[in-house]
Amino acid sequence: MNHTIFNRKIDHDQPSSIKSVVFGAGCFWGVERKFWSLSGVVMTSVGYAGGDHDEPSYELVCAGITGHAEVVKVDYDPTIISLMELLKIFWECHDPTQGMRQGNDVGTQYRSVCYSSNNEDLIIIKESLIKYQESLSESNLGMITTEVKIEDKYFLAEEYHQQYLDKNPNGYEDFSNFIKNQPDSFQDLSLDTHDNATIFYTSGSTGYPKGVLSSHRNILATLFSWALVTTLKREVEDSKANLDQDDSSPKNQSAILHCVPLFHVTGSHAGFLMSIIAGRKMVMMSKWDPGAALQLIQDEKIGAITGVPTQTWDLLTHPDRDKYDLSSFKELSGGGAPRPPEHVKKLKDGFNDAEPSIGYGLTETNAAGTLNLGKDYLSHPGSCGKAVPPVTDVAVIDENWNFLDEEKAVGEIVIKSPANMVGYWMNQEATDEVFNDDGWFKSGDLGYIDDGFVYIVDRVKDMVIRGGENISCIEVETAIYAHPSVQELSLIHI
Repeated sequence: MNHTIFNRKIDHDQPSSIKSVVFGAGCFWGVERKFWSLSGVVMTSVGYAGGDHDEPSYELVCAGITGHAEVVKVDYDPTIISLMELLKIFWECHDPTQGMRQGNDVGTQYRSVCYSSNNEDLIIIKESLIKYQESLSESNLGMITTEVKIEDKYFLAEEYHQQYLDKNPNGYEDFSNFIKNQPDSFQDLSLDTHDNATIFYTSGSTGYPKGVLSSHRNILATLFSWALVTTLKREVEDSKANLDQDDSSPKNQSAILHCVPLFHVTGSHAGFLMSIIAGRKMVMMSKWDPGAALQLIQDEKIGAITGVPTQTWDLLTHPDRDKYDLSSFKELSGGGAPRPPEHVKKLKDGFNDAEPSIGYGLTETNAAGTLNLGKDYLSHPGSCGKAVPPVTDVAVIDENWNFLDEEKAVGEIVIKSPANMVGYWMNQEATDEVFNDDGWFKSGDLGYIDDGFVYIVDRVKDMVIRGGENISCIEVETAIYAHPSVQELSLIHI
C-alpha cells in the first residue's frame, strides 16, 4: 500500500533515532487522534496486529476470524517524548480491564494491547502495567487484561481509515446532536420472526471469540420457555398459599438485581428481556460489589438476582450480611458456571426464604438448555437440571455423533431447540462443525444424564488424561470445595 499520512508517505525511511510502539485500545480512529498531535510524535497510522492471518482486511478483522486487534502505530522521537509518557496516555484513554471490548465495541479486534519491537521497551511497558495495576487495585477497579508482548507483524489498514477523524471531524457525533437530526417518525419495517436479531460473541474459551447470529425466533423460544416454567411454578406456589391471607396490604413491585453485562445472553435474556415480560423493576450495577449489592437489596426490596454462582456466594459470605434486611430476597439464580454442590444447601440455609437455582445454556443456544430449581436442586445439587420444557431436548453423543442412550454414559452434551442460533457470523465452517443435519448443537461440554438430570463433567478440551485415565477438573473442584475451610478455588493447567 502506498498511503500518505497528512500528505507524507507512510512507507518513508525513518531516521534510526525514531522509535515505534503499537497500541490497541478499542476503535483505532479515536485512539489515533489521542497521539497524532503530540509533540515528539513523528507519525501515526492505524492497522492490524496480534493475529494469525497474513492478509487481514477490515472486514475479516471485524468478523473476528483473524485474531487481529485494531491498533495504532506511533512513531516518536524519544529525545522529545518518552515511552513512559506515551504509556500514560495509553492507560488513561481506555479501560484496560474490559477484556474483549471497549464500551459498546465488542470483539477480539477491540481488546487492549501494547506491542513492542524489542525487549528493552517491553520491560518498560511491563513495569508501567504493574504500576497502573497497583493504582487500579487500590481503588478496587479490576484487573488489567492488556496483551503485552513483542510483535513484529503490523499490517497497515485501508487508506480511508488513516486519520479518519481528521477527514471526518464528526465521525464520533455527540448523541444529542445525532437525535436532533432524526425524523419525528420511524419508517415502518416488515419484520419476520426468522429475521436476524442479534450478534453476541462467544467467550473464546476454546479459541478466538466468534459472532453468534440469532433470529427473533431463537430468542423468543428461550423467553417463552422460561415464561412457561415460571408461570407453572407461580401457579403451584399460589395453590399452596393461605387463601385467607389479607390481600389489602401493599405489595412491593417485583425487582431484580441486574449485575451481569448485557452483552452476555444471561444479562440480556434472563435479566433484561425476562424482566420486560414479567413487568419487574431492574436495578442495574455497573460493577460487582457485594457490599453495595446488599445495600441495594435492602433499599430497593430486591426479590431476585441473576448472575454467576460466585456472586450469590459473595453475598452469603460477606461479613456485613447480617446488618441488612434481606427479607425481600426470594430467588438466587445462577448460570454461566457450575455451582459447587456444597454451596446449594448453604445458600438455602443462609438466606431463609430464598431459593437457589441454576441454569445451563450457551450463547449459541440463547441460554436455553437445562434448569434446576426448588426441591429438585436441593436433592440434585450437582446437576444443572432437566431440559427446559417444552421445546428443548438434551442428549449425549460420542465423538462420532452416535447418541448414547445408556444412563450415566459420559459423552458430549448436545442440544436441540428452536432457540439454537442461526450460525456463526461469516464463519460457515465453524457452524458446520457444531451442527448435524437434524439441528442438534454440540456444546463442547462433557456430561451424562441420570433420570433426566444433566450432569456436566468437564469441557471436552479441558479433560486431563493421566496414566491413561480421564480426570475431570470439575470433579476435582467439587471434592476440594467439600472441605469446610475452602471458600473459593480454581484449577489451572501447568
